[in-house]
Amino acid sequence: MGLIIYGNQKNVDLIIETTQIDEFPADLRLYIKTLLTTCAYAGSGNVIKIQEFQQLVAKKKDEINPKTKMLAIIGMSVIAIGEEMGMEMLPRSFNNFLQFGDVTTKKAVSLAYSLLSVSNPKLNILDQLLKFTFDNDSDVAMNSIFSLGLVASGTNNSRINTELRKMAGAYAEDPKILPIIRIAQGLLNTGKGAISLNPFYSENFLISNRAFAGILISVLCFTEKDALIGGKYQYLLYSLGLAMKPRMVMALDEHLNMKQIQLVIGQAVDIIGAAGNPRSISGYQVNTSPLLINVGERCELLH
Repeated sequence: MGLIIYGNQKNVDLIIETTQIDEFPADLRLYIKTLLTTCAYAGSGNVIKIQEFQQLVAKKKDEINPKTKMLAIIGMSVIAIGEEMGMEMLPRSFNNFLQFGDVTTKKAVSLAYSLLSVSNPKLNILDQLLKFTFDNDSDVAMNSIFSLGLVASGTNNSRINTELRKMAGAYAEDPKILPIIRIAQGLLNTGKGAISLNPFYSENFLISNRAFAGILISVLCFTEKDALIGGKYQYLLYSLGLAMKPRMVMALDEHLNMKQIQLVIGQAVDIIGAAGNPRSISGYQVNTSPLLINVGERCELLH
């Protein structure tokens, strides 16, 4: 699942097409091909591959395996992650899937939302996930609760903390959903707010293949929940440890002792192509290291 293939589009497609999977049944061949394409184009923002996955989702029930359809929906988020325009457009496609899809589609969409905003609780994504948490289908509710944990991981978000407490009371007698709520609460308070699961570095410029593979493994486990997470393979959730990293900024002296320095921290601003010498930080504040930096923020030395 951590497979990432590099090269131009023609080479990647050739590798996928020539994979020796002819001896598998047709449904399994399509599933494997979809998984390989998802991993190969992870973070690329390739619009053509997203459209191919949309065509898979649009097929009728008797033409495609529901598990392949779930993987295609998640694959769209995997491909679009890190590309701002694609991440803004995908929720519109998800809304269309929800209008015309079945319960299987809803299960996948609740997981796909989490990949668009790991450790970055955006309001529009939170609102969508909170709608699913009390769904009539228990699998949809569990997927949405786990997705809330991923979206809010390491942020100590007060709104999600309150909602999870309400859910714990509502599902207190449900032995299947309550453990997922506890997992989501643990993700919310990861490292007491000092650890993030965001797989990107350098302001979304670089993606960590190791971290992203860990997140993808845990998300795909919930597509086979009864056999994996609901069975005897709960330890697969430990794959999230691959994505954990501190979101602290600190300075060290020549003896590797912590040193306090003045830093300017605020919302990152794209200044590429801007005239003059504009500031790359908006709404900044001056703080002393060590400090915590959130997704979308930037810090610089105080001049």
